[in-house]
Amino acid sequence: MVEGFNLRYKLTKSNHIEAIKYIRKRAVDKSRWRFVNLILGSILGFTFMATIISIVSFYEKNSNLDLTDLNIGLFSLLISLIFIFIITFSSSKLVNSSFFRDGSYYLDDYILTMTDKFINIKIRNNDYYYSLKGKLVVEENTNLIFIFFDGGVYIYIPQNVFSSDEAKINFIDSVKSIC
Repeated sequence: MVEGFNLRYKLTKSNHIEAIKYIRKRAVDKSRWRFVNLILGSILGFTFMATIISIVSFYEKNSNLDLTDLNIGLFSLLISLIFIFIITFSSSKLVNSSFFRDGSYYLDDYILTMTDKFINIKIRNNDYYYSLKGKLVVEENTNLIFIFFDGGVYIYIPQNVFSSDEAKINFIDSVKSIC
């Protein structure tokens, strides 16, 4: 029924980034821990403000101390925050530049072959086989089609590789019919 279904496509950097965002959002939305980031951010913000207030109040109560010490303390706190933001920003840039440089494995040609028993994705000389036994979930967003296998393993395919909406729907129906 599905024998011989072949797709050849190339993923872009924006496809990978969109897929990562979708997967993170999907994982967080279904998790009971989805509010942890908000709570931790609130605690961090409160702690930061409490630190500033306690430093300022300490120096106001001990007015015999020089304000230069207060300025040095606040300046060092500001510099440490700037370094945290710089390190965070530069590390994400470094990861992006190493994963998505010219000739990158992630931006190479993908060849997808689907049979009744497995999906095979070939990238360069590597074959990745995904068994179609068990629970499969097919989801799509505006640009990508996701196939989730058991255990949180997934693949994604850009929707623009299909010649028409009918071909895309035929592919999705073929995958769903195996489930």
